Amino acid sequence: MEKSANISQSKPAFQPQVLGQDYLEPISVFSHLPIAFYTCDADGYINFFNNAAAELWGRTPEIGKDLWCGSWKLYYPDGMFMPVEICPMAMCLHLGEAHAGVEIIIERPDLSIRNVLAYAKPIFDIDNNIIGAHNTLVDITKQKREEAMQLMLANIITSSDDAIISKNLNGVITSWNESATKMFGYKPEEVIGRSIKLLIPKNRYNEEDEILASISRGEQVRHYETDRLTKDGRIIKISLTISPIRNQEGMVIGASKIARDISEQVASRKKIKKYTKELENLNRQKDEFMSLASHELKTPLTSAKAYIQLLNKAIEANPREEDLIKRALQSISRLENLINDLLDVSKIKAGKLSYNMELIHFNEVIRASVSNVQLFSNTHTIVVKKTADVVMIGDKIRLEQVLNNLLTNAIKYSPNANKVEVESVKEGNNLVVSVKDYGIGIPNEYLEHVIERYYRVDNSTMRFPGLGVGLFISTEILKKHQAKMFIESEVNQGSTFNFIIPIRTEV
Repeated sequence: MEKSANISQSKPAFQPQVLGQDYLEPISVFSHLPIAFYTCDADGYINFFNNAAAELWGRTPEIGKDLWCGSWKLYYPDGMFMPVEICPMAMCLHLGEAHAGVEIIIERPDLSIRNVLAYAKPIFDIDNNIIGAHNTLVDITKQKREEAMQLMLANIITSSDDAIISKNLNGVITSWNESATKMFGYKPEEVIGRSIKLLIPKNRYNEEDEILASISRGEQVRHYETDRLTKDGRIIKISLTISPIRNQEGMVIGASKIARDISEQVASRKKIKKYTKELENLNRQKDEFMSLASHELKTPLTSAKAYIQLLNKAIEANPREEDLIKRALQSISRLENLINDLLDVSKIKAGKLSYNMELIHFNEVIRASVSNVQLFSNTHTIVVKKTADVVMIGDKIRLEQVLNNLLTNAIKYSPNANKVEVESVKEGNNLVVSVKDYGIGIPNEYLEHVIERYYRVDNSTMRFPGLGVGLFISTEILKKHQAKMFIESEVNQGSTFNFIIPIRTEV
């Protein structure tokens, strides 16, 4: 079979010298019909086709050379290849009988597919001899696609776990799937033809009127949570999605409802809400207790610290006694810091942590913090690498608290090292402050959690003292200064805690 020119150039291929003048008049009426039509002579050679046939085939066959039909390739409805020699037209000529309504599939040169019904009928002369045949091809591609879509939708509806129900604009049920039976208890024959209000509690009848009004306007109702009534009288919680059903003219003629039983979900949400409230109460009570306990502990601790300091001044202590007193003061200071941290956490949670924003020299913050932490460390040297001379708005005491925490942590988590480093660098309108240690490091999976309240990172062989609140407090203080903290760390190599704080000179 030969390929031919683009169909846009095709014209009705009427050949009077082939068909004969006496055949001209009846056949010519098919030239401009919108339905595909062609004829063959007794040997099967195409001797006429109209434009609709060429458009359907996607090619223009050559008169007197192409046999049986102008299709590129043919297939049976099940997709198996059909040799052109046994197509409906060929069989019509071979057997001398009509082959009407035979479904075939046409593959066009561009590989697109058309579903066709062929109506082939032999042509006889006055002596009843076959002189040819004509074939009318009805394109049913759209119909087949719609049938396939309807079948797919029917399968979806049948197999869906959701109840799928349709109704007309009067609220009368017109279809009902198996899941609707499982959900509501009614069989299709019990509900089809009855009002949808059969499923609606009386106190929700007004919902149906509102839904029908929305559907009549062509609107969709999505994920509407409501109550519905089962055959045995139970009230169930469902989520409804309702869409308009339109006819071929686009008019709304009904609605489809997809109902999902969410009774368990609603019950779970109520439990979660209840447990969340209980946890919030417990958390509040815990914070109140921590605040109260911290206050109660701080009073005798302050007195004990004062007595030891007075004792240190009052007695002529030998080096051994001085060392013991120094150790006692260090222990009290650590305990004092823990208590202060707990108090700060309580204040942060209550939104009552106070700040004194004023112009400060950040170098003074670094010097004060380094001096304070170094005083209580005889294992590490705090090295100030470089500092930027910056004047800015901030709370000096709170920022010292941040640096104290970072330096203390750097010493704590580098037990096998002997130094930590601190520096500050001006970058544009920001100050970048860094504290670096050469300790155990933090695995990547823990980095985003270390600033959480009470979160602690301990390795498998070592545990470190502390409550896990220092970084949480530091982060909250930095937020108040519009600053951000970020961490760089490598396991067994150490960590660098950085924060970027904007340099502001006005409150």
